[in-house]
Amino acid sequence: MKMRAAVALFAFAVAMACFGILARAVDAAGVAQVKTTALAKSTITHVVEAQGSVSYRDEVAVLTEEGQVVSVVYVRVGDSVRAGDALLAVDGGVLDDAIDRASTAVRKLDLEIANMRNAAAEAAAAAAEASAAGEGMAGTATGAGAGTTGSTESLELDRHDQQRTLERLIALRDDGCQVRAPHDGTVTGILAPAGSMTSSSGVVTLSSAERGLVMEATAQGDDANELGSEATGRISFPGDIELNDVAVAVAEDADGSVHLSANIAADGVAAGMTGTFLITLSSNEYASCLPAEAVYEETPSRCYVYVLEEQAGFLGAELVVRNVSVNVLDRGNGVVALADGALSPQQDVVARADKVLAEGDKARVVDA
Repeated sequence: MKMRAAVALFAFAVAMACFGILARAVDAAGVAQVKTTALAKSTITHVVEAQGSVSYRDEVAVLTEEGQVVSVVYVRVGDSVRAGDALLAVDGGVLDDAIDRASTAVRKLDLEIANMRNAAAEAAAAAAEASAAGEGMAGTATGAGAGTTGSTESLELDRHDQQRTLERLIALRDDGCQVRAPHDGTVTGILAPAGSMTSSSGVVTLSSAERGLVMEATAQGDDANELGSEATGRISFPGDIELNDVAVAVAEDADGSVHLSANIAADGVAAGMTGTFLITLSSNEYASCLPAEAVYEETPSRCYVYVLEEQAGFLGAELVVRNVSVNVLDRGNGVVALADGALSPQQDVVARADKVLAEGDKARVVDA
């Protein structure tokens, strides 16, 4: 009898042990593995950083005669050219046709001017005869002569402009149909690619070295949108070139991004170099900060964190997560500054978890 009771007691103990092991296994399967952090002091610095390039400050359009067909372009955007370098060539046949038309126009104007001068001379002679005879037609003849003089002057101006056009066309042909750079600079745009027709807007845009260099960049983000029309910053270039207290002009582009520009005058900096704008907006130290990954945003006006609390469970003490609302003061540098009061420095705050958390979830702290 005693033996039978001992066996039953042993079987019960084994069953309870198995139940405990099974219960712990089931419980562990639903426990979130978390890494914790705590409130700490930190400095949040808001900096606008943007990479840009250096170019010449002034940009001009290189002009040539309108209506010419571009046969070949010798340069690309970014090329540095010297005064007199060939930028492109126009079609010789089209140019010859333009010269013929301009020459014909000059001859036609010469004939019209000669005819009007003859008409004016005849009118003057008629006026003189009428005056001598005392006839009433004298005033009419004199008025006609004055009108003819005005028309002649207008034709002479047209003839002068047409002659200059003809001379430029001939000079272009004599130079091998090539359009050349008027000064040293860097090619910033091709307005008339091969096969296109030249217009009054020019064929190539060329930067000028005469007025120095400019650094330009595009910045995006909330911090960039906080910039005013002017700012003071730092520009860094390869080779440990640092420019401090640089005046930066700020403008909003059509796409909502922010355009930064600054005049550059420093040894070692040349057109074509790349650099980085660094503009500090603010830098503040906060007493209560957490890693950004520990702070959740439910709505723009409500943020919260998960903290660990100990409670009594079926198998003993266990950790659960609690949702705590917090007031965010600032963000940046990968941390979030919180208003004092909602949390204490001694509380364990969940920084990372292996599952999506909810109020009351069980948790176990693990190493990173």
